[in-house]
Amino acid sequence: MKKNNIQQQGNSGGKCIFCSIIFNEIPSYKIDENKSALAVLEINPISKGHVIIIPKEHSKEIKKTEKSLASIIKKLSKRIQSLFSPKEVKVSYSQMFGHSIINLLPIYENETMDSKRKKAGKEELEEIQKALSEKSKSKAEKVSKPKTKVV
Repeated sequence: MKKNNIQQQGNSGGKCIFCSIIFNEIPSYKIDENKSALAVLEINPISKGHVIIIPKEHSKEIKKTEKSLASIIKKLSKRIQSLFSPKEVKVSYSQMFGHSIINLLPIYENETMDSKRKKAGKEELEEIQKALSEKSKSKAEKVSKPKTKVV
């Protein structure tokens, strides 16, 4: 099976490509992460801001009701929308190499998961990664004012 110019054979120890990304065995452009999933940029995107969310559990089934998975989907969809202003962000569930994944596909014209992909350059990916990652860091970097107690 060959898709996205990635073959199952030849990756580290026979592990699927997505598990290799999760375990930092191959480079990726990480955007966000929580206890149940890792979000990375698609290196052969259909449109600008195309993100793949990889559940950390290697499974053919996605637990769509899992709160932490729903949370990262919602958070990143909003972030993509606010930064790149697509008409919408489509959420698409699929499976490759026995591993379920979620695509967040920004729709600017009439893109679908079957639309033509393009190879993104390193500079473009780094720029998008920085933009999408900065949004999440800005909240964490805000210093909360210490609560004062009135005596």
